[in-house]
Amino acid sequence: MKRIVKATLISLGISIFYMVLSSVLTITEDFLQLSLRTWVDVLGKVMTALVTPLLVVVTLAVWIHKRERIHSVIRGILTLTAGAGYLFWAYWTILFIALGVQEERMLAPGLLVTNESGFLSKSQYVYYRPVAVFFKTPTELTDEIRQEYLERKYNREFVTDVSGSGFLCDKEFPEVKVSVYLGGMALNDDYVRQMTLRYLSESCDALGIKRGHHITQDHSGREDLFYLELDGEDDIQALAGDLSRMISYCVEHTELFETYYGNVGVSACEGGA
Repeated sequence: MKRIVKATLISLGISIFYMVLSSVLTITEDFLQLSLRTWVDVLGKVMTALVTPLLVVVTLAVWIHKRERIHSVIRGILTLTAGAGYLFWAYWTILFIALGVQEERMLAPGLLVTNESGFLSKSQYVYYRPVAVFFKTPTELTDEIRQEYLERKYNREFVTDVSGSGFLCDKEFPEVKVSVYLGGMALNDDYVRQMTLRYLSESCDALGIKRGHHITQDHSGREDLFYLELDGEDDIQALAGDLSRMISYCVEHTELFETYYGNVGVSACEGGA
């Protein structure tokens, strides 16, 4: 009994500390700019709404069963009522906690992203910087973080575009503008795509390929995919030869395509097959 009481008091203390801390952070969020990490918040809710009530119910049940003056039938009814009441409470509590969990992921050292959308709402991603393990504070996806992400991923040096476009550049090829962006709950980039365009365009000039080609744009206006033009069915073999030479050129001039895949498209010219 003493151990149960001791565990109940400890759990109650942790729960009170969590509730007070949550309230303080909520009231002072305008100038503290701190909030609890998602996993700490979930653990606090579980401790406060599930563990502590369970220990209280167990403590009361043990206390009732030790009262010999209470009829055994009454003790049984009280125990079953308390147990059923806790199960009902626990079911809905677990449901509400699960629905309220905000997905959180570490994108890079010192950068978290949290999906703060409500239940069945559109995703709303917010960047945070972890503070002292238990907390986080709002931040942004800075050029420094983008640069570190690219250099770690591709093992190459990158610099910020001096024109202030918001892009980063491969230090060796400053004409290649690289975009780093959030895709779902992960950082993505178009470095491989932009390098593919560079080498394919360069190969046409270096190999003297006169075949028509064009580059499409994505929804943001960025150059997206390199297309070679096919001039009818009779041109298939010649196109295959040009494409083979271009691919060989790209592979010979960079090690990038040993790890990553580049894309090239084929489009039929007007009047072609």
